[in-house]
Amino acid sequence: MKLPKQLSRVRLSGGSIFSFWFRFARPFFMTFLFVALCGGVYVWYENVYHGQWSDSEKQAYIENTFKETVFNQDAFTKAMDEVKKRADAHATDINVGKDIFQVYPWSAPKNN
Repeated sequence: MKLPKQLSRVRLSGGSIFSFWFRFARPFFMTFLFVALCGGVYVWYENVYHGQWSDSEKQAYIENTFKETVFNQDAFTKAMDEVKKRADAHATDINVGKDIFQVYPWSAPKNN
């Protein structure tokens, strides 16, 4: 069986495939990046400007999200007492027994 002339001329080798890849890799990835970016912008736009919830979805979201917290008065009072105790401790002056910057007679420089 004879092949047509156009098909008989086509010869694929590793070199020609790699040559094709190296020639069109950058435009391929740039096109892919552009398409992915456009798709992301479309999804974002649809969610922000055309996002609509039904009343039941809104009610379910409100029930799951906005729950009251229980205020523990005893723990709050204990924490505030601890904060006040620390503030009082920082307000008092600290007396250092030794002055480390004082010049002692045995270490004073001698003026000759």
